Amino acid sequence: MKRTILFVFSLLLLAGVRAQVKVGLEVGGGINGIISDDVYNSTDMMERAGVTVDFFPKKRSGLMYETGIYYVYKGYNMSGFLSDRTAIKELRTKMNCLEVPFMFGHVTQIGNESSQARFIFKGGVYLNCGINGKGTAVWEPTGESNEERISNVFKDQSFQNGQFVGYNRFDFGIRLGSEFQIKDYFLRVSYSAGFLKVHSSYGKAMNSDLCITLGCYLL
Repeated sequence: MKRTILFVFSLLLLAGVRAQVKVGLEVGGGINGIISDDVYNSTDMMERAGVTVDFFPKKRSGLMYETGIYYVYKGYNMSGFLSDRTAIKELRTKMNCLEVPFMFGHVTQIGNESSQARFIFKGGVYLNCGINGKGTAVWEPTGESNEERISNVFKDQSFQNGQFVGYNRFDFGIRLGSEFQIKDYFLRVSYSAGFLKVHSSYGKAMNSDLCITLGCYLL
């Protein structure tokens, strides 16, 4: 993992020497959920906002690199999956996270040589770190539903009805996307799929999200 990250940073540094570097702001949202065969999850709304740092070829078309740092607000609503392990029947959670993408793409000029419109198809990976979050656990220890507030979804917590095991704080996955640019404005669409389980105890549940963002380059 460390070698991969160092390799990606090296490529970005080399790109910065031979490319046009742009820094911008980006904000948007979408839906997120769980990829799993044994966990039911209803989709939830998510938000993403942050700073993008992009390395473009000096020519009108060619290879580009993208990174940055983002604030992500997302949630998981999981149920019907814990009857053989615990009395928890449903988890409703919201999380605040920081995210760093490492994307590579190909820039295609749209129109004639004087056109400032471009289309980009890209792919790469993302690293996500949970900061904090809150939620609700629904218990059925004796056949009756009881709700308990979770003060921090990333930490273990004891309740009268049993034990809540915290979510995994870190996530790593693949991301595919496309982008339309005109002058210094851009529209991005991306789909992400995690490689790591969001929770070590609750099935093979991994993150997925579909996000649309708008942005503008400032530098």
